Amino acid sequence: MGMVFDYGTGELGNDGVHRLDYARRLLEAGFEAQGKRLPEWPSAVMASGGKHYFDDAREWPDTLVVTWDYPAATLMYELLGWSRYPMEGEKEGAAVYGQNGYVVVGNRGWKAFGSKGELVTSGAGDSNEDSVRHIRDFLKCVREGGRPTCDMAIGHVASGLIHMGNISWRVPRKLRFDATKQEFVGDAEANKYLSRTYRAPWTLPGVSGV
Repeated sequence: MGMVFDYGTGELGNDGVHRLDYARRLLEAGFEAQGKRLPEWPSAVMASGGKHYFDDAREWPDTLVVTWDYPAATLMYELLGWSRYPMEGEKEGAAVYGQNGYVVVGNRGWKAFGSKGELVTSGAGDSNEDSVRHIRDFLKCVREGGRPTCDMAIGHVASGLIHMGNISWRVPRKLRFDATKQEFVGDAEANKYLSRTYRAPWTLPGVSGV
């Protein structure tokens, strides 16, 4: 059902949101290392792709490229779920490219490379152990107050990026985004996808005091 417009957000929202989450956080860390700050939201988004491989009832694309524009940086997502050929040695992952090297993060670890492509250092990770740490951190915040390491604000931005990409693909065209108004600039057709009319008796509850 996740591949039908009314009930899901396609592979970009299914698995892509996780890759975008840590890709953006890696990019954010790179900016912080230079004493700069990555804006919370991109200024523009562009998506291109289609159903080029799977012959089924899905409405969302099986092949997709999305770019989000930031000052001095571009965030890119590529969906090639049918491909057997890993990029940078990872079936799923994220990479941040800089002037003096790059970092590749996968599901089980990370590698840092120098300007000539030489491996500089690497590290392993354990997704199960990380999950336990996040659960403990969340429960600690429930008991004692405070903001968890992965709070709703982080999830909101990651989810917002995938919706922006999907909307650009559906329109389809490059869209400029007004972060203050949380809407696309001068594009009523694109903005209509930022919300929806719910079928009674279902409603979206209002939130106050946040």
